[in-house]
Amino acid sequence: MDEEVTHSFSNLWGVIVPGRNWNDFTRRRWYDFRNGHSMYLVFMMSFVNFVLIFYNFSGVKDTFNIPLWVFGLAFVLIYVPVAVWVGVWHRHKQLRVDHFQNWRNHPIMMDLVRDMKIMKRRQGLLTHEDEVMLEKLAIELPEAVSE
Repeated sequence: MDEEVTHSFSNLWGVIVPGRNWNDFTRRRWYDFRNGHSMYLVFMMSFVNFVLIFYNFSGVKDTFNIPLWVFGLAFVLIYVPVAVWVGVWHRHKQLRVDHFQNWRNHPIMMDLVRDMKIMKRRQGLLTHEDEVMLEKLAIELPEAVSE
């Protein structure tokens, strides 16, 4: 039933503008919409919301009687460079650790490491350095049931 509905929907668009694969076109536009929405528009809305909340609850509005646009400009001039610095620090220091932990916890990668160790051992190519490196990648590699 679903295939018939999708197929007839694609044919309907093909009738309106012949020679165009509207199913592929629709999927691309949906992908573009999700990226534009989640990466850019919602990010900007949440950043503006963050600035407004900070302005209202920090006491700056009542204490110093600063207009919102002055506070927003000062906030962006201070906050953006600090955020860029934190992002650079994260990329240089922490991101490597995050990626390694995600890789190590990925079951398919662990299977690949285990299988590579088994294959090298069977071929007689597993050196001590390889074994140390593979053990470093996966602290406890489960042995295969049959070698």
